[in-house]
Amino acid sequence: MMPVKLLSVVSPAEITGCSTGAQCMHVLQRFPAAHKGVVLWLLDLMADVADQQEHNKMNERAVAIVMAPNLYDAPVTANPLDALMQACCHATPTPPPTPYPP
Repeated sequence: MMPVKLLSVVSPAEITGCSTGAQCMHVLQRFPAAHKGVVLWLLDLMADVADQQEHNKMNERAVAIVMAPNLYDAPVTANPLDALMQACCHATPTPPPTPYPP
């Protein structure tokens, strides 16, 4: 594990607010040089993995789910699945399960 998570140099809102490649590149320009180089290398690696999804079953979403916890600290929630879903899928938190009738 790196001493500082790569994406911790910008706020999570800045990252999740990017909806185009140009916006992402604008945010990336604010990274320190060492972080920027590693992020670009990692993006290339992740793209290579996703390109081989017919062999490794890892599409873009699967790669993101595996890598996201290593790149930044997820928000603290009572349900870790909610944090993962919010971080990688921009989904709303899941409601608590309804108990089965007795």
